Amino acid sequence: MYVRKDSDDIGASTSDTPHNQAFEELVKDIKPRLEEGRAFSMNDLLNKYQNILQNHVTEEEAMRFTSQKLKQKLELNVVALYLFYRRLGGNLI
Repeated sequence: MYVRKDSDDIGASTSDTPHNQAFEELVKDIKPRLEEGRAFSMNDLLNKYQNILQNHVTEEEAMRFTSQKLKQKLELNVVALYLFYRRLGGNLI
């Protein structure tokens, strides 16, 4: 999956919801590693996001956030072109 946006405002959000705050923290955490060429599976990103989100909402609410919702957020908000890999049989493809 390719994730991109043409603007330079990473983490810019339309509101300061707990989900947006957690997403901004996730982007700040992964952006330097992505720029170094590291790849993350959606499962890894979801786990990171849920852990960050637990600082803003209940654990139960954080665990209800799905990888599909995160994928949509990434597609809409991440600047630059990054390639995320899916795990297949434990291997990154």
